[in-house]
Amino acid sequence: MIRRYLAILAACLAVYVPGDSPLRAAASAAPAKPDAGKVTPSRAVGKRLELWARPADSPALRAHYQLARSSSLLYEPLQTAGELTFTAPNTLELRDDDPRGATTKLAGETLTIVANDPALPPGPPPAPGGSPGRRWLQARLFALLLARDSAALLADSVISVPRGPGMQLELAPARNHPARRELQRLRVQLDPDTGEVQELQLTETGGDVVTVSLSSHRR
Repeated sequence: MIRRYLAILAACLAVYVPGDSPLRAAASAAPAKPDAGKVTPSRAVGKRLELWARPADSPALRAHYQLARSSSLLYEPLQTAGELTFTAPNTLELRDDDPRGATTKLAGETLTIVANDPALPPGPPPAPGGSPGRRWLQARLFALLLARDSAALLADSVISVPRGPGMQLELAPARNHPARRELQRLRVQLDPDTGEVQELQLTETGGDVVTVSLSSHRR
């Protein structure tokens, strides 16, 4: 069960929506100048995007993560923890601390899950692609961790600043995007000093909530 939710997290963080171009390493972190069909971010959103882009000088990232999934079908949240490794532009690995857990890897559009204990049965075969919700979320998460390309972050999305303390951003699939059938929103908490992503909270249309807290960032 935990392995399944790790796969969901990783899948949500890593594959491009059809039509998206690969993240551009040389792109500016500042919001693009508006043209036809584009919406200029508000001042509050722009301030948070500037903060988010601070770690861009070193796109590789290692961090400790804690993951919790809440659902009306569960008596209590499912929780796990481990090491996250992101290698630009599109490789994300989540290794569970528990030797009975798994290592989930997204390389491009391919998802692979391998048990940490070689004595355990192998995971499912590599799975490319995915649903519209998975692809939308994966693209947002790669862009968030790369911290370079605001255009990739904002593509196919509505962005706003939610109520509450701290430097937060909220992303949702654009109106009429098929991902809206699966996902409500992705809320992002940024470190106010470094701009690193501290917390990701995904709310699905069915009401389930996946929260990932990141700490001990190393770039």
